[in-house]
Amino acid sequence: MLIFRRIAAWFTALIAFFSAVFGGGAGIYRNNHVCLSLPYGAHERQVYDLYLPKSVEGETGLVLLLHAGGWVMGDKDAYRGELPFWTEKGYAAAAMNYRFLSREDGVGMREILDDITSALAAIKKEAAKKGVDITRVVLSGGSAGAHLSLLYAYSCMEEAPVKPVAAVSYCGPAVLWDEEFIFHNEFGNYDPAFMADLLSKLTKVEFTPETVDAALPALELYSPISHVNENTVPTLLFHGAKDTVVPYHTVAALEEKLTAYGVPHEMITYPESGHALDDPECSERARELFVRYVDTYLG
Repeated sequence: MLIFRRIAAWFTALIAFFSAVFGGGAGIYRNNHVCLSLPYGAHERQVYDLYLPKSVEGETGLVLLLHAGGWVMGDKDAYRGELPFWTEKGYAAAAMNYRFLSREDGVGMREILDDITSALAAIKKEAAKKGVDITRVVLSGGSAGAHLSLLYAYSCMEEAPVKPVAAVSYCGPAVLWDEEFIFHNEFGNYDPAFMADLLSKLTKVEFTPETVDAALPALELYSPISHVNENTVPTLLFHGAKDTVVPYHTVAALEEKLTAYGVPHEMITYPESGHALDDPECSERARELFVRYVDTYLG
């Protein structure tokens, strides 16, 4: 129970962070077509929210937000106040739920990535009913949602119904096989068995802290850093230097690899923040940079 209270606390902190940075305006319903909890599949978690600016017809870009929660909890409602921020700028904006990791339901990371593909197809189809052609997407999220944003944009380009053109990560895991991430993680109350169990669900390769080597190929497969090449989409990375959930050095390693391949990117380090990202000045810079990226790659 302590672990899940801790997860909930981080999730709440990230909601507060995004609300402070991208607080929605008063014209949420007046200026937008609002579609809430539309299905993109049969599972109860396969739903999304979509906001479309009434002033836009024809081609436009989409900002898709993916929620935090360690791949085992969380909800798209965390972003409902942020979606109008992007529609006020003339873009489509959506937030989606995805199925949680579950042995019983056979849901691992591959199935969650498939959920993103299905949601994008449904979003594109729904927007077309309003005369809006969504042709490109910027994916973003916090923590687990940031991992999904990076991994999908980096590795699912060919299957994506809407072309990913950039990814924005707020404290997202980039290297799942890192020893500190597995063996010294505050998310699991520093219990390696918890992280091994969580990552066993994610990879569908059962392992323990003592047998982690058996899962290395699968952990590499689902690590965003493994998919970086010269064609990787432009990337924003925002990370706390004191993060005890996603070690800072793992995201620094991703930044180094992006540099090595000449991928356009920027990274803002929050020097006094842990996983919740609570340096106000850094948050303001991150907001401005996020907007600039969206305007550059969707505008």
